[in-house]
Amino acid sequence: MIDIGYSSVKVSVLDGDRCVFNRYMLHHGKVKRILAGCLKEVESCYMPAGAQETCLYGALTGNGSRLLDARGYGFLVNETTALIEGALLIEKDAGSIIEIGGETAKYISGCKRGN
Repeated sequence: MIDIGYSSVKVSVLDGDRCVFNRYMLHHGKVKRILAGCLKEVESCYMPAGAQETCLYGALTGNGSRLLDARGYGFLVNETTALIEGALLIEKDAGSIIEIGGETAKYISGCKRGN
């Protein structure tokens, strides 16, 4: 998952329902450099030399992610949907989410899944 926001870049790698890699970095306008560094770190940790690709899905969110989506590097995902799905992955009984970004803030309530 890659989230390119107003002030930061976030990169996460999930293995099943576990988060095995997570980086949050302020980009100070240098989005490409910060993202490239994060992706190199992911590659060195999870894709040893000679290994075949193991990434099944790529999700992009945030305003800056449109740049990657236009090049076919992943699927653009609605931020609200990503927040809800991520919260429910971590805490199945989550009822509310507060997300504060560099440019926006969100409060989402009633996000429990039905039984």
